Amino acid sequence: MQVKVFESEDMASGLQKIKETLGPDALILSTRTIRKKGLGLLGKPYLEITAAKDSQGLDAQKALPPRKEKPPIPLGVRDSDLETAVPEQEEKFGINPLAREIEQIKSQLAGQEIKSIQAEINELKQLFRDFSGKALHTASPQPAPAAVRKSNPPGGALSRLTEAGIQSEVAHTIISCAQSKYSAAQLEDEKFFEAFLEETVADLISVSGPLTASENGPRKVALIGPTGVGKTTTMAKLAAEYLFRTKGTVALVTIDTYRIAAVEQLKVYGEIMNLPVEVVFNPDQLDQAFAKHKDKDLILIDTAGRSPKDALRIKELAAFLGAESGVENHLVLAAQTRDRDLLETIRAFGKMPLKNLIFTKLDECEECGVLLNIPVCQNLPVSFLTNGQRVPEDLLIAEPSTIKDFILGKM
Repeated sequence: MQVKVFESEDMASGLQKIKETLGPDALILSTRTIRKKGLGLLGKPYLEITAAKDSQGLDAQKALPPRKEKPPIPLGVRDSDLETAVPEQEEKFGINPLAREIEQIKSQLAGQEIKSIQAEINELKQLFRDFSGKALHTASPQPAPAAVRKSNPPGGALSRLTEAGIQSEVAHTIISCAQSKYSAAQLEDEKFFEAFLEETVADLISVSGPLTASENGPRKVALIGPTGVGKTTTMAKLAAEYLFRTKGTVALVTIDTYRIAAVEQLKVYGEIMNLPVEVVFNPDQLDQAFAKHKDKDLILIDTAGRSPKDALRIKELAAFLGAESGVENHLVLAAQTRDRDLLETIRAFGKMPLKNLIFTKLDECEECGVLLNIPVCQNLPVSFLTNGQRVPEDLLIAEPSTIKDFILGKM
């Protein structure tokens, strides 16, 4: 791994230097603000950014097996002759007619298999929502339905799932799916069953991908949620990630005029990344901020935390971010919160249109089953994950494989 330290006046120019020197796949390891030695408080602050480039990708590429060359074409035969060859000519050119028919059959079977697998996944998701919804509204655990108690689960499979925080009914449903598809001998193979779990859990999860520019004006994204879940820090991470990945333009807006020093915190982030920061107090001012920054690619909106039980405050927030605002609302949830409380939060903030979920504080979790329980139960995709306080390092674009690893304790 190649590691290099960069100095710059702001985050935007620093990211540009990193990209030019190490390439677009470089990783930011740390950032800090320092002053020139000898000048004390009079010294102008600047950013010191430590970045690295992973060389494993090149090594892996070198290790790939050589590509197979196409079989030689008989002398005097052109490529176009092969493409348009009729069956009686194929034999003359050395092409096996049976091989082409086999490939066509394989293609048809593959399409049918994909449809079958997708149907099974959709059915499992629906069962998941049915059982999960009942579990979240029930005070005491319910026994597994008869359909999923037809035989004992293989090995420690049930405890494997429940210890990961996956609801008992959902765990039984996943195991029942495995029992209906595979033999007892297959399921007793720990490696086989672990592979099934990884594939099934990953298939159940929906993600929205990274933030991209909109074709019709700036993309407007608001972070909403309860107090203390890390919305402002997460917004700074999103801004830095977007600048580094796209070289696009970003503006920051805050509606959080309740929390002490909230505006100042956002202004510090804006100064570091050389981004404009707007403070708004009412919906009309929010529209004015949008008009002012209509030339930007992305507008990120910070909001004050609201208790799910404070219906009045949530209604006030909805006046800013309702369906007519054109804003994507990403609901920020702390991953260590109980499922029941998360469900209540989603119900309360559902007065606004919810686009995606963001889970924070994964570094504080003993189990991450909520990453499966909540998104699938509520049929909402996950956009980002955070696993620390560092900006912008501790931000992960949500991927099924990453979420699966968190759930199954491999992260």
